[in-house]
Amino acid sequence: MTTETFAFTVLAAILGMTVVFLFLGILSFLMYAIKEFFGDGGERADAGAGAASNAEAVSAESEDGGDDAWVLAAAAAFVLAEQVEDKRSAAAWAPKVA
Repeated sequence: MTTETFAFTVLAAILGMTVVFLFLGILSFLMYAIKEFFGDGGERADAGAGAASNAEAVSAESEDGGDDAWVLAAAAAFVLAEQVEDKRSAAAWAPKVA
């Protein structure tokens, strides 16, 4: 490889990287501007407070001996999955001849 070809390759790589980083910077600025324009900050604080109150409600329900139907549903799904004959395996598949 000649020196001129190598220099051109390095210059093209640097130019390409510059274009990519410039484009990423523009996108970052646009995301920041859109976030400031539409005011996304207040909704996140409310969502965090809602998640905390939901966690408190779930823990209170568990302490009261709440609805355990989900345990029954999970157990039924497990048993049904275990009874399936065509389970996933790493063995090679051979078609059944009728």
